[in-house]
Amino acid sequence: MSKICILGNIGVDILHHVPRLPEAHEKVSSQKTSLARGGAPANVAHWLARLGHEIQFIGVTGSDLFSRYAIECLDKLGVDVNNVLQRDDVAPSLASIFVHGSEKSMICAGSSNKGKYWHGLFEKLDFSPFELVHCQSTLHEHLFCKRHATWLGKALVSTDLNGHYSRRLLQDFDLCFTNHDELTRALEGSDIASILDADFANRAYHLVVTNGQQPVFAHLPEAHVFCPVAPFKVVDATGAGDAFCAGYLHATLQGADVIACLETGIQLSKAALSGDGACPDNEEVDAIINGLS
Repeated sequence: MSKICILGNIGVDILHHVPRLPEAHEKVSSQKTSLARGGAPANVAHWLARLGHEIQFIGVTGSDLFSRYAIECLDKLGVDVNNVLQRDDVAPSLASIFVHGSEKSMICAGSSNKGKYWHGLFEKLDFSPFELVHCQSTLHEHLFCKRHATWLGKALVSTDLNGHYSRRLLQDFDLCFTNHDELTRALEGSDIASILDADFANRAYHLVVTNGQQPVFAHLPEAHVFCPVAPFKVVDATGAGDAFCAGYLHATLQGADVIACLETGIQLSKAALSGDGACPDNEEVDAIINGLS
């Protein structure tokens, strides 16, 4: 398996299972409330570790109970968390998520003062041992502040756009992930197909767009490839995109073609959708992991 470095947010999700998503000024009672590990990069690290890869996770978080719990979850999976920086002046990363089957809404909270710590971390990082470097898109400027060839070596570099979109991001990262809703908001409801056609013309970009149980698209320089998604039961939609991302990366590192990468991402997303939280642990998850490992 591959040696992978993942950088970004690590935190805790507060899950509220509700009979429906509330409307404006409406109070809806939670049918069940629970805590689960969270943070999109940490979720990707979880699934890639479950698939047997050697993971180093790098992040900045607080020294509180929530932050310690999130770190311990990765540590128990064998993820190297020695470069997760904990600081008393950094608040925990918390997401309040309202879940109704395949629908969800969330409110995120955390510190805005992590930048100075990230700068210090990047000064001492060495990416040369890694085959893959995956990070959240907000770390783009830190990651590409030096020349790509010397800074990142031969590593494949990927990101979750997480609501951002620009030609610069598509150009610098080898592989970008997003979902249809986030992409629509980032492009302010414009004609997505036309914009992507224009942006991808004569450029070596690689963008993968998920859309719930609708077909998944991989936009490549040579073609737009799509893969249908068979209907399946959704217990909790939290973190499905992160699991898809991990599955796609897993197949990519094994040298699979694009269709196989899409299919692997879909399979792993089904594992995430089979239980509560972004990283459930049940027999269905074990069966899917064993099938993909």
